[in-house]
Amino acid sequence: MELKSNKFQKYWLHSVILLSPIYFRSSGVEGISFVDIFSAVFFFGTLVFWLFWTIFVQKKNIFRNRIDFFLILFFVLALGNVTLSMLNGVQFLDTMREYVVIFLILYYFPIRENFNNEKDLKLLLYNLSFTVLIDDLGQFYDYYVGISQGIQYAYQIVTAVRINQTIFTFTIITGIMFVLFPQKMISRLWIIIVISITSVALITTFSRAFWVLVLFSIVFLLFFLPFKQKILLSITTLSAAIIITFVITTYFQDKAQIVFKVIENRLESSEQGKKDVSLRVRLVEYNALFHKIKENPLQGNGFFKPFVFYNIIEQVEARTITVHNGYLYIIYRLGIPMALIFFSFYFYFAIKSVLVIYKIKSEEMFYKFIAIAGFIGLFILLAADMTSSQFIYRDGTIVFALSSAFIEISYKKMKSISVSDNTENTDVLSN
Repeated sequence: MELKSNKFQKYWLHSVILLSPIYFRSSGVEGISFVDIFSAVFFFGTLVFWLFWTIFVQKKNIFRNRIDFFLILFFVLALGNVTLSMLNGVQFLDTMREYVVIFLILYYFPIRENFNNEKDLKLLLYNLSFTVLIDDLGQFYDYYVGISQGIQYAYQIVTAVRINQTIFTFTIITGIMFVLFPQKMISRLWIIIVISITSVALITTFSRAFWVLVLFSIVFLLFFLPFKQKILLSITTLSAAIIITFVITTYFQDKAQIVFKVIENRLESSEQGKKDVSLRVRLVEYNALFHKIKENPLQGNGFFKPFVFYNIIEQVEARTITVHNGYLYIIYRLGIPMALIFFSFYFYFAIKSVLVIYKIKSEEMFYKFIAIAGFIGLFILLAADMTSSQFIYRDGTIVFALSSAFIEISYKKMKSISVSDNTENTDVLSN
């Protein structure tokens, strides 16, 4: 039986998107905060209620394929790692805090079931663009507070709050793509403004990997787009660059030249390879993780379990829960078998998106763009997790939920068109 959406569920999902900046901004806060409690009740609690009510009360089938079933099963099995975490000395609330964050990728199900037409999807995208602007303002505020005592040295500029890079990058790349979609000029202008402001927010995180992802994606699009779209993309990129330059000059004023020089140096340091000090620290961190994984390769070490490695910059032993590699993070936490199941979700949807992009008819351009947006979201996660744990970050889980839902929505549209065409062909033959 196919699930039917209703207005209440859509209002709930829109409220989840609207309130997400509050949830995202509490990332990295020590201890259990009010936002953590609110998130557990609202974001986690309502999602659990929806799943329970839909599956067990309404007895509706939400499993369109095997991967849907294994996605739910994964989180049932992951409860075993919650127990393992406590046996390894981790506090229950800390364990559940991490479990709740990753559990939110299951928003894929209600988003997929409730946004099935172009009008609803466009409204969802506009809602998302508005909330990302709120995230941008939060990033600017955090950065302003961090440098409010004044900038005297270039290194102080890179002392930034580094959260929301995934949602920023996703917004920039998909925004650039949707500028190319036929629409009213005012809508296109709104997207360019969102792209520009979000680009400045991403710059203030000083996260080189995400800068490179954005630049790579723009170059990629230039190679594969028709000539008309190449011109439009070039104009959009130039317009965004002008706005970015204006915002940086206005925001930093007399320190703007230092900012531009730091940005240049950060990009140049990406080419240094193993000579880059930060990369050398991460290689030491990875080596320590390999040893910990070897100790518990099957069951993992549990959620929120810290590990120790030697920090070659500060020349001290560092005890941390932060892992600068999402793949190692999942393997270390959950063990190799569970990690393989987890990674299969990402690669399944990524491969499926390529199928949809290739097969869906050109007259259904909007759904082709939605499928591309889904692919972009998963590509960002799969690429960025080479240097950070975006799989488990708050905005990363929401980006996965949106991306996978977009892909399934586009896939369903592609199948419905195929069935409709076959029916028409059958009618013609019978006549």
